[in-house]
Amino acid sequence: MNKNNTNNINPNYITGLTDGDGSFSVGIYSKPDSKLGWTVKLRFLITAGYNPTNYIMLQNIQQFFGGIGNINIKPQDNTCNYIVNSLPELKIIQQHFINYPLCTYKLVYFQLWSEVLNIISLSGKLTLELLLKIIAFKSHFKLGVSDSLLEAFPNNKSITIIHPTFL
Repeated sequence: MNKNNTNNINPNYITGLTDGDGSFSVGIYSKPDSKLGWTVKLRFLITAGYNPTNYIMLQNIQQFFGGIGNINIKPQDNTCNYIVNSLPELKIIQQHFINYPLCTYKLVYFQLWSEVLNIISLSGKLTLELLLKIIAFKSHFKLGVSDSLLEAFPNNKSITIIHPTFL
């Protein structure tokens, strides 16, 4: 169990909920003021319909992970989200899913996401070589890479286009 788990949530509950309603994302965004012109953002997210019970559930999950992350309410979508996006906090999330593995195809996305998290955590700064490697990992996610990335790196042979219906 997580050493910060003071509400006695079964860690496998967190994993099962994530298998159904969680996501691991890698965002690569244009950032003109940076050396490469790009930045990489990682995120872990659990989404639930907004109601008092689900909100409390997300608070308990946040408490399970030692209070890291944020809970956002999106009234326009009638949802609430538990979001973690800082690198040190994402390492806590990563360790949980190493200890309590996912059981669906989401495990593949977690592994790709973990590779990117490890690259960013160990590198210190983003180089063109690392960015291309991250783009290659992102290309295997369901939504793949954006048109702007494909246009910016047209000769990147490591990008694999995967049609979402094949996943």
